[in-house]
Amino acid sequence: MPENEQERPQLTASMVGMIMKCGPQFIRRFGDRFGIWPEAEIIPPNQSLILGKSVHKATESLLRKKMQDELYDSIVAVAEAGDIARDNVVGEFSGEVYFPGKSRIEISQIRDESIDIATNLVTVYSAEVVPIVSPSYIEYPFVLLLKNFDFDLSGQIDLVEGTSVRDTKTTGSNPGKFAVITPQSAIYSLWYYNKYKSLPTSIVYDYLKYYRGKNNISYSYKEIGALPSKKWIEPVYRRIEQIAETISLCQRGKVDPLNAWSPADSTSWVCTAKYCGYHSTCKFWSGREE
Repeated sequence: MPENEQERPQLTASMVGMIMKCGPQFIRRFGDRFGIWPEAEIIPPNQSLILGKSVHKATESLLRKKMQDELYDSIVAVAEAGDIARDNVVGEFSGEVYFPGKSRIEISQIRDESIDIATNLVTVYSAEVVPIVSPSYIEYPFVLLLKNFDFDLSGQIDLVEGTSVRDTKTTGSNPGKFAVITPQSAIYSLWYYNKYKSLPTSIVYDYLKYYRGKNNISYSYKEIGALPSKKWIEPVYRRIEQIAETISLCQRGKVDPLNAWSPADSTSWVCTAKYCGYHSTCKFWSGREE
Protein backbone atom coordinates (compact mmCIF):
# COMPACT_ATOMS: atom_id res chain seq x y z
CA MET A 1 0.00 0.00 0.00
CA PRO A 2 1.38 3.48 -0.82
CA GLU A 3 2.69 5.40 2.17
CA ASN A 4 0.13 8.20 1.86
CA GLU A 5 -2.71 5.67 2.08
CA GLN A 6 -1.28 4.19 5.25
CA GLU A 7 -1.29 7.64 6.83
CA ARG A 8 -5.00 8.23 6.20
CA PRO A 9 -7.23 7.89 9.27
CA GLN A 10 -9.13 4.63 9.49
CA LEU A 11 -12.68 4.22 10.68
CA THR A 12 -13.59 0.86 12.21
CA ALA A 13 -16.86 -0.88 13.00
CA SER A 14 -16.29 -0.39 16.72
CA MET A 15 -15.94 3.36 16.15
CA VAL A 16 -19.21 3.44 14.22
CA GLY A 17 -20.86 1.50 17.04
CA MET A 18 -19.45 3.96 19.60
CA ILE A 19 -20.83 6.91 17.65
CA MET A 20 -24.25 5.27 17.71
CA LYS A 21 -24.05 4.59 21.46
CA CYS A 22 -22.44 7.86 22.56
CA GLY A 23 -20.99 10.50 20.25
CA PRO A 24 -18.99 12.38 22.92
CA GLN A 25 -17.31 9.14 23.95
CA PHE A 26 -16.16 8.60 20.37
CA ILE A 27 -14.81 12.16 20.19
CA ARG A 28 -12.79 11.84 23.37
CA ARG A 29 -11.44 8.40 22.51
CA PHE A 30 -10.85 8.64 18.75
CA GLY A 31 -11.43 12.25 17.69
CA ASP A 32 -7.70 13.02 17.59
CA ARG A 33 -7.26 10.55 14.73
CA PHE A 34 -9.56 12.68 12.58
CA GLY A 35 -8.15 16.05 13.65
CA ILE A 36 -11.18 17.10 15.70
CA TRP A 37 -9.90 16.56 19.28
CA PRO A 38 -6.55 17.48 20.86
CA GLU A 39 -5.50 14.01 22.03
CA ALA A 40 -6.92 10.59 22.74
CA GLU A 41 -8.34 10.12 26.23
CA ILE A 42 -7.77 6.41 26.79
CA ILE A 43 -9.68 4.82 29.64
CA PRO A 44 -8.26 1.67 31.30
CA PRO A 45 -10.16 -1.54 30.49
CA ASN A 46 -13.03 -2.90 32.59
CA GLN A 47 -13.85 -6.57 33.11
CA SER A 48 -15.85 -7.06 29.92
CA LEU A 49 -13.04 -5.64 27.77
CA ILE A 50 -10.43 -7.73 29.56
CA LEU A 51 -12.49 -10.88 29.11
CA GLY A 52 -13.13 -10.16 25.44
CA LYS A 53 -9.45 -9.56 24.68
CA SER A 54 -8.20 -12.54 26.70
CA VAL A 55 -10.70 -15.04 25.29
CA HIS A 56 -10.07 -13.71 21.80
CA LYS A 57 -6.34 -14.34 22.01
CA ALA A 58 -6.95 -17.85 23.34
CA THR A 59 -9.52 -18.85 20.72
CA GLU A 60 -7.21 -17.55 18.01
CA SER A 61 -4.55 -19.96 19.24
CA LEU A 62 -7.03 -22.85 19.06
CA LEU A 63 -7.95 -22.03 15.48
CA ARG A 64 -4.33 -21.67 14.40
CA LYS A 65 -3.49 -25.02 15.97
CA LYS A 66 -6.31 -26.69 14.07
CA MET A 67 -5.45 -24.94 10.82
CA GLN A 68 -1.72 -25.72 10.93
CA ASP A 69 -1.49 -29.05 12.71
CA GLU A 70 -2.74 -32.14 10.92
CA LEU A 71 -2.41 -34.06 14.20
CA TYR A 72 -4.55 -31.60 16.17
CA ASP A 73 -4.70 -32.62 19.83
CA SER A 74 -7.67 -30.86 21.40
CA ILE A 75 -6.64 -31.62 25.00
CA VAL A 76 -3.18 -30.09 24.58
CA ALA A 77 -4.52 -27.19 22.51
CA VAL A 78 -7.19 -26.32 25.08
CA ALA A 79 -4.66 -26.43 27.91
CA GLU A 80 -2.35 -24.09 26.01
CA ALA A 81 -5.23 -21.77 25.11
CA GLY A 82 -6.34 -21.71 28.73
CA ASP A 83 -2.85 -20.62 29.73
CA ILE A 84 -2.98 -17.84 27.14
CA ALA A 85 -6.32 -16.61 28.48
CA ARG A 86 -5.15 -16.73 32.10
CA ASP A 87 -1.83 -15.00 31.37
CA ASN A 88 -3.58 -12.25 29.42
CA VAL A 89 -6.06 -11.61 32.25
CA VAL A 90 -3.22 -11.46 34.79
CA GLY A 91 -1.26 -9.14 32.49
CA GLU A 92 -4.19 -6.77 32.08
CA PHE A 93 -4.81 -6.61 35.83
CA SER A 94 -1.15 -5.92 36.48
CA GLY A 95 -1.64 -2.59 34.74
CA GLU A 96 -4.24 0.11 35.22
CA VAL A 97 -7.84 -1.13 35.18
CA TYR A 98 -11.23 0.57 35.51
CA PHE A 99 -13.29 -0.52 38.51
CA PRO A 100 -14.62 2.68 40.13
CA GLY A 101 -15.22 2.44 43.86
CA LYS A 102 -13.60 -0.99 44.19
CA SER A 103 -10.89 -1.71 46.75
CA ARG A 104 -7.65 -3.54 45.94
CA ILE A 105 -9.03 -6.69 47.54
CA GLU A 106 -12.23 -6.47 45.49
CA ILE A 107 -10.25 -5.90 42.28
CA SER A 108 -8.11 -8.94 43.13
CA GLN A 109 -11.30 -10.98 43.51
CA ILE A 110 -12.57 -9.69 40.15
CA ARG A 111 -9.24 -10.72 38.61
CA ASP A 112 -9.57 -14.26 39.96
CA GLU A 113 -13.16 -14.45 38.77
CA SER A 114 -12.07 -13.19 35.35
CA ILE A 115 -9.46 -15.93 35.09
CA ASP A 116 -12.14 -18.54 35.79
CA ILE A 117 -14.56 -17.03 33.30
CA ALA A 118 -11.98 -16.69 30.53
CA THR A 119 -10.60 -20.22 30.86
CA ASN A 120 -14.10 -21.73 31.01
CA LEU A 121 -15.22 -19.82 27.92
CA VAL A 122 -12.16 -21.13 26.08
CA THR A 123 -13.27 -24.66 26.99
CA VAL A 124 -16.76 -23.91 25.65
CA TYR A 125 -15.31 -22.58 22.40
CA SER A 126 -13.10 -25.64 21.97
CA ALA A 127 -16.11 -27.94 22.43
CA GLU A 128 -18.72 -26.03 20.42
CA VAL A 129 -16.93 -24.09 17.67
CA VAL A 130 -13.52 -25.58 16.89
CA PRO A 131 -14.88 -29.02 15.83
CA ILE A 132 -17.32 -27.52 13.30
CA VAL A 133 -15.13 -24.96 11.52
CA SER A 134 -12.50 -25.25 8.81
CA PRO A 135 -10.59 -21.96 8.82
CA SER A 136 -9.47 -20.39 5.56
CA TYR A 137 -8.10 -17.27 7.23
CA ILE A 138 -7.69 -16.30 10.88
CA GLU A 139 -7.52 -12.71 12.13
CA TYR A 140 -7.78 -11.42 8.58
CA PRO A 141 -6.97 -7.67 8.46
CA PHE A 142 -8.42 -5.45 5.79
CA VAL A 143 -8.41 -1.83 4.69
CA LEU A 144 -11.16 -0.67 2.36
CA LEU A 145 -10.04 2.48 0.55
CA LEU A 146 -12.75 5.13 0.36
CA LYS A 147 -11.88 7.46 -2.51
CA ASN A 148 -14.61 9.99 -1.76
CA PHE A 149 -13.69 10.47 1.90
CA ASP A 150 -10.72 11.63 3.95
CA PHE A 151 -10.49 8.31 5.75
CA ASP A 152 -10.70 4.59 5.00
CA LEU A 153 -12.51 1.64 6.57
CA SER A 154 -10.48 -1.00 8.36
CA GLY A 155 -11.05 -4.05 10.48
CA GLN A 156 -9.90 -7.53 11.35
CA ILE A 157 -12.11 -10.55 10.80
CA ASP A 158 -11.80 -13.30 13.39
CA LEU A 159 -12.42 -16.17 11.00
CA VAL A 160 -13.07 -16.56 7.29
CA GLU A 161 -14.35 -20.02 6.46
CA GLY A 162 -14.76 -20.48 2.73
CA THR A 163 -17.39 -17.90 1.80
CA SER A 164 -18.59 -17.44 5.38
CA VAL A 165 -17.44 -14.92 8.00
CA ARG A 166 -17.45 -15.67 11.74
CA ASP A 167 -16.84 -13.47 14.76
CA THR A 168 -16.38 -14.45 18.42
CA LYS A 169 -18.22 -12.56 21.16
CA THR A 170 -18.13 -12.86 24.94
CA THR A 171 -21.20 -11.74 26.85
CA GLY A 172 -22.83 -11.84 30.24
CA SER A 173 -26.28 -11.44 28.69
CA ASN A 174 -28.48 -13.38 26.29
CA PRO A 175 -28.26 -11.90 22.77
CA GLY A 176 -31.37 -11.92 20.60
CA LYS A 177 -31.70 -13.39 17.14
CA PHE A 178 -31.03 -10.02 15.49
CA ALA A 179 -27.76 -9.46 17.38
CA VAL A 180 -25.81 -10.28 14.23
CA ILE A 181 -27.33 -7.39 12.29
CA THR A 182 -24.82 -4.70 13.24
CA PRO A 183 -22.57 -2.07 11.63
CA GLN A 184 -19.76 -4.61 12.03
CA SER A 185 -21.62 -7.18 9.92
CA ALA A 186 -22.48 -4.54 7.34
CA ILE A 187 -18.85 -3.38 7.09
CA TYR A 188 -17.66 -6.99 6.78
CA SER A 189 -20.19 -7.48 3.99
CA LEU A 190 -19.09 -4.28 2.28
CA TRP A 191 -15.44 -5.37 2.43
CA TYR A 192 -16.28 -8.87 1.16
CA TYR A 193 -18.37 -7.50 -1.71
CA ASN A 194 -15.62 -5.07 -2.68
CA LYS A 195 -13.06 -7.90 -2.72
CA TYR A 196 -15.06 -10.76 -4.28
CA LYS A 197 -17.91 -8.94 -6.07
CA SER A 198 -20.41 -11.02 -4.13
CA LEU A 199 -21.73 -11.13 -0.59
CA PRO A 200 -20.55 -13.72 1.94
CA THR A 201 -22.93 -16.66 2.16
CA SER A 202 -23.34 -16.07 5.89
CA ILE A 203 -22.13 -14.05 8.82
CA VAL A 204 -22.07 -15.90 12.12
CA TYR A 205 -21.48 -14.61 15.64
CA ASP A 206 -20.22 -17.25 18.05
CA TYR A 207 -21.46 -16.05 21.44
CA LEU A 208 -19.63 -17.40 24.48
CA LYS A 209 -21.95 -16.68 27.41
CA TYR A 210 -21.43 -16.58 31.14
CA TYR A 211 -24.26 -16.19 33.62
CA ARG A 212 -23.85 -15.30 37.27
CA GLY A 213 -26.17 -17.31 39.47
CA LYS A 214 -26.54 -17.01 43.22
CA ASN A 215 -23.73 -19.41 44.02
CA ASN A 216 -21.85 -19.99 40.78
CA ILE A 217 -21.28 -18.95 37.18
CA SER A 218 -22.64 -21.07 34.34
CA TYR A 219 -21.38 -21.12 30.77
CA SER A 220 -22.99 -21.76 27.40
CA TYR A 221 -22.70 -21.19 23.66
CA LYS A 222 -25.09 -19.58 21.22
CA GLU A 223 -24.64 -19.32 17.48
CA ILE A 224 -26.45 -16.47 15.74
CA GLY A 225 -26.18 -16.24 11.99
CA ALA A 226 -27.72 -14.33 9.12
CA LEU A 227 -27.67 -14.22 5.34
CA PRO A 228 -26.05 -10.91 4.34
CA SER A 229 -28.01 -8.60 2.09
CA LYS A 230 -27.21 -5.53 0.03
CA LYS A 231 -29.83 -3.87 2.22
CA TRP A 232 -27.22 -4.03 5.00
CA ILE A 233 -24.62 -2.22 2.93
CA GLU A 234 -26.66 0.78 1.78
CA PRO A 235 -27.54 2.08 5.29
CA VAL A 236 -23.99 1.66 6.62
CA TYR A 237 -22.56 3.47 3.59
CA ARG A 238 -25.03 6.32 4.14
CA ARG A 239 -23.97 6.43 7.79
CA ILE A 240 -20.31 6.61 6.74
CA GLU A 241 -21.21 9.53 4.46
CA GLN A 242 -22.92 11.26 7.40
CA ILE A 243 -19.90 10.62 9.64
CA ALA A 244 -17.57 12.07 6.98
CA GLU A 245 -19.74 15.17 6.61
CA THR A 246 -19.92 15.69 10.38
CA ILE A 247 -16.15 15.26 10.78
CA SER A 248 -15.65 17.85 8.04
CA LEU A 249 -17.95 20.30 9.85
CA CYS A 250 -15.96 19.77 13.05
CA GLN A 251 -12.66 20.27 11.25
CA ARG A 252 -13.90 23.59 9.83
CA GLY A 253 -15.10 24.77 13.22
CA LYS A 254 -18.75 24.77 12.20
CA VAL A 255 -19.77 22.24 14.86
CA ASP A 256 -18.56 21.62 18.41
CA PRO A 257 -17.21 18.04 18.33
CA LEU A 258 -18.88 17.19 21.67
CA ASN A 259 -22.23 18.18 20.16
CA ALA A 260 -21.62 16.56 16.78
CA TRP A 261 -23.43 13.34 17.66
CA SER A 262 -25.96 12.51 20.33
CA PRO A 263 -24.72 11.47 23.79
CA ALA A 264 -25.84 8.18 25.28
CA ASP A 265 -29.41 7.81 26.46
CA SER A 266 -29.32 8.89 30.11
CA THR A 267 -31.43 5.85 31.06
CA SER A 268 -29.00 3.42 29.42
CA TRP A 269 -26.28 1.40 31.15
CA VAL A 270 -23.87 3.11 28.76
CA CYS A 271 -24.32 6.36 30.68
CA THR A 272 -23.28 5.08 34.13
CA ALA A 273 -20.09 5.46 36.13
CA LYS A 274 -19.67 1.68 36.16
CA TYR A 275 -19.33 1.46 32.40
CA CYS A 276 -18.11 4.91 31.29
CA GLY A 277 -14.71 6.14 32.40
CA TYR A 278 -15.44 9.63 31.06
CA HIS A 279 -18.41 10.21 33.36
CA SER A 280 -16.67 12.42 35.95
CA THR A 281 -15.77 15.04 33.34
CA CYS A 282 -18.76 14.63 31.03
CA LYS A 283 -21.53 17.21 31.00
CA PHE A 284 -23.93 14.60 29.61
CA TRP A 285 -23.46 12.02 32.39
CA SER A 286 -26.72 10.74 33.83
CA GLY A 287 -25.40 10.98 37.40
CA ARG A 288 -26.06 7.27 37.93
CA GLU A 289 -23.38 4.98 39.30
CA GLU A 290 -24.80 1.84 37.62
